[in-house]
Amino acid sequence: MNYDSVVCVNPRHLEIALKAIRSLRLFSSCNRIFVISQGEALSYFDHRQSGLGALRLLDEDRIFPGLSLSSVKDILHRRIGRDKRAGWYLQQFLKMSMSQHQEIAEYYLIWDSDTILLRTMNLFSENKVLVNPTKEYHPPYFKTMEKLLTLKRQVDFSFISEHMMVYSAYMRDLIAELSTAADSAGRTSWVGYVMANIEEHDLNGSGFSEFETYGNFIAARYPDSFVCRPLQSLRLGSRYFGENPARFDLVRLMRLGNVFVSFEKNHAGSRMRI
Repeated sequence: MNYDSVVCVNPRHLEIALKAIRSLRLFSSCNRIFVISQGEALSYFDHRQSGLGALRLLDEDRIFPGLSLSSVKDILHRRIGRDKRAGWYLQQFLKMSMSQHQEIAEYYLIWDSDTILLRTMNLFSENKVLVNPTKEYHPPYFKTMEKLLTLKRQVDFSFISEHMMVYSAYMRDLIAELSTAADSAGRTSWVGYVMANIEEHDLNGSGFSEFETYGNFIAARYPDSFVCRPLQSLRLGSRYFGENPARFDLVRLMRLGNVFVSFEKNHAGSRMRI
């Protein structure tokens, strides 16, 4: 199956993001890698394109009209008077909106920029997408989802992983349903509609998940489009090897059976033994 990859990069996480992108080139069969970030970060990747294949570098504020960091900040300021989580919400909307990008493939792999792929990973089985089920459960995600789409949780696992293969047409269907609901509610955009349906006390935390929403949407509308297959991975890589692991560390993690490992900045601190 032909597919692209989409990676949203926080400018504070450039070194680990570069390693994540290199790992996609080494172990995945994606065609193009769309890197979404801000000006100086995009220059960083532009100067390191050699060996990465052709990257498509996209300015997060200029991809889709009306969707930018400032527009999400404005919504948060009007609702709760602070905008600390604006970037976190924006990257979710960008990942969803990429389904409407004129250059995107029929399928695209959303990949976390702090996650390194350690070995080849199957993403399809007999024309069905393979999903990595996890045990996360964050009630506000489902509360928001039900308000948006009158859709309840469909499965007994979480779709939240460090990656998700998206079928562009299904994501466009989801956005179309959100847009129709937004029109009925008198909202000018589906993004504004989503933000308006996150309860105020959840806005400054985690009030919406693109993975849970899309996953439960396809589970309800297109249940035969995916198959679950658990993967061994490690989320807290930075607790063991810091935020910028060496090649030896990655080899060791691979030999322990991990398919991918995340190195989240907020988990860095006192080193633990593995």
